[in-house]
Amino acid sequence: MKLLSMLTTAGIGAALVYLYDPVSGNRRRAAVRERASKGLQDAQRFLDVSSRDLQNRSLGMLEEMRSRLAGQKVDDDKLVRRVASKLGHYMSRAKDVGITAEDGIVTLQGPIMSTEVDNVMRAIARIPGVREVHNQMELHEASADMQRSLRKKWTPARRLAVGSAGLILAASTRSLMRGRRRA
Repeated sequence: MKLLSMLTTAGIGAALVYLYDPVSGNRRRAAVRERASKGLQDAQRFLDVSSRDLQNRSLGMLEEMRSRLAGQKVDDDKLVRRVASKLGHYMSRAKDVGITAEDGIVTLQGPIMSTEVDNVMRAIARIPGVREVHNQMELHEASADMQRSLRKKWTPARRLAVGSAGLILAASTRSLMRGRRRA
């Protein structure tokens, strides 16, 4: 324990010498302030984006449940917008797909990677108001580079949840370890 205390004191002393050096100390302190400020801004931006994403997903789920329970008929224009919105989450070139809807029957036309077809069809079939999906898309094989780039990215809300869970786990593990050392 004494060695740890000495190393901590030496580290603090070295940091103070580094930051308060008469020649370069002002520049170094300014750089530390700038990095800290940027880190805080990045954290604030991440929290804003994550909370907005979480709020939008929650509202979307509530609206979806309400729509399913009410069994309302969805007009074709709204259905096309819903499908277009959903496609971007399940395929790489969603903007190249033509979407038409008539009385709940959705038709998809355009290029699609063969590895994406099953997920796209399942996702579109689950959209409220879709009665049937006609697949008229052209299948293409994805190269190895394309397949790597198609990996699902985590949403801001998911990153926030997993990061928070990790912090809680680390803190609880640390407190458990402290309790074992005392025992």
